[in-house]
Amino acid sequence: MNPSYAGPTSAGYGALPAGSHLASIPAAYSYGYPAHDDGIPYYAEAKKAPNFQTTRRRLNVVAMVLSVILPWLLFSLVFAVLSFSIHYSQTMEAYLYVGLGFLFVVIVGVAAHGAMRRDPEHYLQYQPTWLVFFFVTCLLAWILAVVGGKTNFHSNMQPFYDITNLNSYILVDPSKSRGQRHMDAGRIIFTANAHLNVRLSTNFMNHDAYCVAPITVAGPSNGNMSRFDFWAVGKNCCRDGDFRCDAWDDPKAKGGLREMEDEDRPFYRLAVQQAQAKYGIKAEHPLFFHWVRDPALSLVAYQYEGFKYYFLGMFGHFVLQIALVLLAAMSFTKRSETPA
Repeated sequence: MNPSYAGPTSAGYGALPAGSHLASIPAAYSYGYPAHDDGIPYYAEAKKAPNFQTTRRRLNVVAMVLSVILPWLLFSLVFAVLSFSIHYSQTMEAYLYVGLGFLFVVIVGVAAHGAMRRDPEHYLQYQPTWLVFFFVTCLLAWILAVVGGKTNFHSNMQPFYDITNLNSYILVDPSKSRGQRHMDAGRIIFTANAHLNVRLSTNFMNHDAYCVAPITVAGPSNGNMSRFDFWAVGKNCCRDGDFRCDAWDDPKAKGGLREMEDEDRPFYRLAVQQAQAKYGIKAEHPLFFHWVRDPALSLVAYQYEGFKYYFLGMFGHFVLQIALVLLAAMSFTKRSETPA
């Protein structure tokens, strides 16, 4: 061992042997690089990269699954309550269930707000953020279900329930029967010689065209009729003033399905009064029907449309909820880099 070796220095390098030509190199240099007083070269400091703290939000699979399933279940239940028979026969109970659904949304909102208040500096971490997302999508699901359910009920299911609860009559002769005897009729099958008298049709305009035509019979009795209590009706289906509604040109159509829209009936009455004044006819107790071939089949069509609207709504909301959850997950898992 060289006795002149003094062991490792604080710079991490061995001392140079005495008399070496390298001993003349100033201590402020280390192998050609300028160094600090402690011997650490500047180049070592230059090679140190900035320290970035990289964080990635964890993918909370449980929160994702719950965020898909629970808002969709809320939507489906509220949509069903407002669409079907409980809304028709037990209205107060139906709206109670809808209110309970909204209470659930409020509870989720309070929990989300509480999570943000407990951790205000980090409320955008994955758990509170999913809770906020869950609240927003539950609220959206409830609103869509209320709007969709009420629309489906009034357009499809309420007419179905209304007509189902009325009576059905067959072989009704419009030349002999009076409207007062059939005020409770929901479906009527007229006699084989019944048809529409489009020559006595007219319409009343009030933004929409409310079209009416009397239901009469063929043969000698037709010319002797001066009283018409059974009327085929339709909205915005009068071409050049002529009746062109439903099955007006179907020779096999002999049935009537009761018109159940409360807001439309006053305008149909005005149209009948207009026909009375125009053609000199009478209509003491006018009843309004849609002229169809098979009233029972037309009634089932209301129910079919109601269920179709409901299931399409369920499927559509499920797809929407999955898309929203995927977008939220992509947003929550983005990298965020901040210098340490």
